[in-house]
Amino acid sequence: MTYDKHRYEPFAVAVDLAVFTVREGVLEVVLVERGEEPFCGRLALPGGFLRPRESAAEAARRELAEETGVAGGFRLEEVGAYSEPDRDPRMRVVSLAHTALVPHLPEPRAGTDAARALRLPYAEAGPL
Repeated sequence: MTYDKHRYEPFAVAVDLAVFTVREGVLEVVLVERGEEPFCGRLALPGGFLRPRESAAEAARRELAEETGVAGGFRLEEVGAYSEPDRDPRMRVVSLAHTALVPHLPEPRAGTDAARALRLPYAEAGPL
């Protein structure tokens, strides 16, 4: 049997970033308020879709910089994949999660499709 790419439904690959810092002894996480559908107005981890010619690591750094203004100088670790079929109403999306603990994190600022970017105490973030 030969491989037939048309037998498989297309899907997108995305990255999500859980970026943490500690301020005055409090663990904080960087979040964005979504500026577009789906889930416009809700808090979320920064992230987005991979471009055709970039790796997941490249996409993670680009999305973090675009959505929050936070860029470079620290290591991002890929920590897992989220692949539930209905997790995104637009289409099937497999997301590769990344994390970093960044000392002296600059104040995030919104960009691209984020209405705002902020640091929030992790204990207050709730489920995303």
